[in-house]
Order: sequence, then C-alpha cells, then structure tokens
Amino acid sequence: DNVAPKPPALYTPSNNKINKGTPTYKWYKSSGASRYEFRTTTPQGGVLYTSPELSVLYHKPPTQPIGHYLWQVRARDAAGNWSEWSAARAIEIMAPIPAAPKLSLPANKSSTTDATPTLSWLAAPYATGYELQIARAYTFKSASIVAQPTVNGATQYTTSPLPAGVTYYWRARSINVYGEKGAWSGYRSFKVTQ
Repeated sequence: DNVAPKPPALYTPSNNKINKGTPTYKWYKSSGASRYEFRTTTPQGGVLYTSPELSVLYHKPPTQPIGHYLWQVRARDAAGNWSEWSAARAIEIMAPIPAAPKLSLPANKSSTTDATPTLSWLAAPYATGYELQIARAYTFKSASIVAQPTVNGATQYTTSPLPAGVTYYWRARSINVYGEKGAWSGYRSFKVTQ
C-alpha cells in the first residue's frame, strides 16, 4: 500500500477568521486515515509550528502570539503514507482580555523586615502589563489603598517604603496590548515588621 489518503477538509476556524487568543483548530476525518499532523506557517509559508502525530480531529497549539498565520492539516494511513497538506486557511490572532496572574512572592501571610519588599507574580498569556493594588484592608476599598502602580513588561514590583507594624494586602490584574484589563487575582497578605 503506497496510496496516501486525501488531505483532510478543514472545519473551523473559518478562512480569514479574526480570533481573540489561540483557538482549538478542527478538521474532518480523511477516509482511511488514522493519524494527523497540524501546522501553522507565516503568510509566506515559513513553518512556525508542527504538532506531534494526532489521533483526534482537533488540536490547540501552544499560545500563538498576535499576528497573521496560515494553518493546515495532513493525514496518514496505517501503512504510513502521508497525504499532501490541506489547502491553507488564514487566521489573525488578536490578544484576548488576559487571565488574572498568579501571585508568587512574598508568601501569603508572611512577614518581612524589608520596608520595600518586592512583589512578584507569574506572567499571564497575552499580558503586556499589570496593575497592582496594595492596601491596608482585604476589601481594597479606595480609602485603604496605599499604592496602585502599573508595571509594563515585568512580573515584579518593588514597593516604596511601607510603615512597619502593618499588614498589607495585594493583588494584580493583567493588561493586554490594547489596554484591556482582566479580572483581579486573589489577594495575599504580608506584614512589615521592625
């Protein structure tokens, strides 16, 4: 058997789709095929990503940066014959409203003698900046907020000197390239001691 299956017909997203974030790509079964490969390329055809062999009719690749892409799928039969790549579809990836970042340091309910502690968090996909709130109360009402900085291109912030003997609460939210803000993270607390 050296006859390859036909290239799969693509299902979704549709051609020239504008999508917020990385979609799950789907295609139809190719008769006689048992495995598939998915790939994305530049509009000029340069390969950016190729999936491992797949036994399902869908694939969500790693987070795709903002930009224009083509996507294709090919099929393989049990004898190992690969089809040609399917006709390509174009897609534009735009930044979605990013998820809340995960807070990293300092540990929750910790104490420090450093009056200017560094707060850090894990990067959120599609975030280009972060807004923080540092407050004297976990409710984050405006009267309790002691700082509300915006940090661009980094995942940490060193505070201005904070008075000792006070418990502080902090949280963060992500901002995408369009200035859209996501939901606030959960909060953590720390105490500055003498």
